[in-house]
Amino acid sequence: MIAAFVAGFLSFISPCVLPLVPGYISLISGASVEELKEGDSKLMKTVLLHSVMFILGFTVVFETLGATASWLGQLANDYRKYLTWVAGILIIIFGIHLMGLFKIKTLYADKRLHSLGGGKSPIGAFLIGFAFAFGWTPCIGPLLSGILTMAANA
Repeated sequence: MIAAFVAGFLSFISPCVLPLVPGYISLISGASVEELKEGDSKLMKTVLLHSVMFILGFTVVFETLGATASWLGQLANDYRKYLTWVAGILIIIFGIHLMGLFKIKTLYADKRLHSLGGGKSPIGAFLIGFAFAFGWTPCIGPLLSGILTMAANA
């Protein structure tokens, strides 16, 4: 438990994550820095509620990953032969795509949420936390995979 806590803390203060924190705080609070500096008690309660919902959002993702780690590992082991074939075919398709022999237009698509108003409701803050967890996963991949491996073996 201590190792998992330290690993989580180190991943949080990593250069991949820490610069994102002010933006996420602003997004989930729905308030500007000036408004937060005023110290309005109603605003602070709203920010606290939204922060808890944000944390709950990414906690759901990581708890689900932890709970399913051993099940997914067993499933992958049971269907290893088929997964190997599917992975090989995908690598060949992506290789042909990268060579330019044919283009997969979906791989060139870009979706952005420009008008995301996440700080407007607790549910919005939860969804931003949920999305944050998926965006954060590549940053903490080595630490997360180690912890999930320990969970799978426990």
